[in-house]
Amino acid sequence: MVFKHCTFEWSERFKVLSYNILADYLAQEHQFLYERIPSYILDWNWRKDKLVFEFGLWSPDILCLQVVLYLTCLIRLCFCYYT
Repeated sequence: MVFKHCTFEWSERFKVLSYNILADYLAQEHQFLYERIPSYILDWNWRKDKLVFEFGLWSPDILCLQVVLYLTCLIRLCFCYYT
């Protein structure tokens, strides 16, 4: 049986956003991978603000984060921004 694209009245939609955060220690240990990236972009304080802003733009229902060192910090920031 082949299903063509269809929606049902009872169907649910949701957004999933997935990011590889790049933990600070990995950026430091593997600097050769990021030698052409300006150092301020790899700085956690710069990146966390951009990430929280991006999360807000997409307003995902499910947020998947990989390689996170400061998870508690991100959760607090997102909670403060979007509640």
